[in-house]
Amino acid sequence: MLQILGIFLFSQVAYHLIITFFWYWLALGDQTTIALIRDGLWIGITVLIYLLGMKYWKEYFKYWWKILWAFVLLLIFWVGISYFLFDKSFSDILIGVKYGFWWMIILLMAAGIGYFLQKKWKTLDKFTKWVKYSLVAIVILWWIWQWLKLLVPDVFFSFGYWRLDDFHYWENPPIYYLTWYEGTLRWQWLFSWPNNYWYFLVLFFPLIWYFFPIKKLSEIKKWDRKDYLNFLVVALWIFTILATLSRAAIVGLVLCLFFIFYPYLKKHKKCALWIGVILVLLLIGVSCWKWDSTVQHIQAKLDWVIQVVNKPLGYWLGSSWPAVHHSWDFLPENYFLQLMLDIWTLGFILWCFVMLFWIYKEKVLRKDLINQNLWNKEVYHIFIALQKWLVALFIMWLFLHVFEDSMVNYLFFVIYGISLWYLSALTRKSEKW
Repeated sequence: MLQILGIFLFSQVAYHLIITFFWYWLALGDQTTIALIRDGLWIGITVLIYLLGMKYWKEYFKYWWKILWAFVLLLIFWVGISYFLFDKSFSDILIGVKYGFWWMIILLMAAGIGYFLQKKWKTLDKFTKWVKYSLVAIVILWWIWQWLKLLVPDVFFSFGYWRLDDFHYWENPPIYYLTWYEGTLRWQWLFSWPNNYWYFLVLFFPLIWYFFPIKKLSEIKKWDRKDYLNFLVVALWIFTILATLSRAAIVGLVLCLFFIFYPYLKKHKKCALWIGVILVLLLIGVSCWKWDSTVQHIQAKLDWVIQVVNKPLGYWLGSSWPAVHHSWDFLPENYFLQLMLDIWTLGFILWCFVMLFWIYKEKVLRKDLINQNLWNKEVYHIFIALQKWLVALFIMWLFLHVFEDSMVNYLFFVIYGISLWYLSALTRKSEKW
């Protein structure tokens, strides 16, 4: 079963290539059909694993029913209000759920998978090794892929890619993106566009840091071959993040580094200050370089804050980004504003309460694991590394909304959900949620 799960996740790495190959080149099906097949496969794998773990259902739902019902009732509230009070179409509701909340559903489904995997297979050693080396292989292969686009562009034009440009819905994906018309190349690798790529890179950076730890630079004389390899992997990852030319990516990277080096920065405040100044200047420099984009982002946020104030009842599901590709309504460039436009201010407050409840229960689980001396498990360290990014995400949500990329959502939230609930199954005494 772990092999099937691994194959599914690997297929997500090549998802954009599959879309380009089958839809834009061979004209077989369309993007919606391929996405439905992908989501159907995920649901099928989940159902199969749930059936294999049937004898653990009572135990699972006994401990986790509160958080599960919190998410389910929240979703029912949003869908019910959208359909019955605001007369939103079934299509609008599906679009709103897919682009705003599908990541939650993936997380909840992966949660049960992690719980049942621990009960049935006991260990995830093979799975964690697969994740570790797959992450490195992905970035290396994507660098090769990107350079091939530069060297032999005609080959890529022949099977679905198109000219240098920006993203246009329902049109062939550009071989490269531009910061502006005739501007600087922005590389998206195998993703549909650069923002989705940096989203992936920042997501997994804390995990890369855990898998490939770097010794102190002052001890470089004591470094062995493995230490130099670890340094190269981390350096490649950071350079790749910066190569996306994204301000939000820089913010996300800085936040992850802050959490990683917090103990050191706390002791060396002057050093922390200088690093902070350099990073702020770097962010300002990129913003000035992309001045037109910067002004548009700021203006969009101000416009939609006013829109939320003017209509606090919201427009409900399927109204905000990236629903603009279907109806072109609102593009707030901010995940929180999108929620307020899509699910009303009250709906957003309820969402905040559920998120806080989720974070609180994760904190309880961490204490439980530490008290039971389970903190030295590798899955626990993976969970903590991914959790550092989750905190950074709340800041990144202020700048962009990138949850439309289900490809990244599957890769991250499946691994995160499995590690979280796998750990919950390890505990000898779990709180009844």
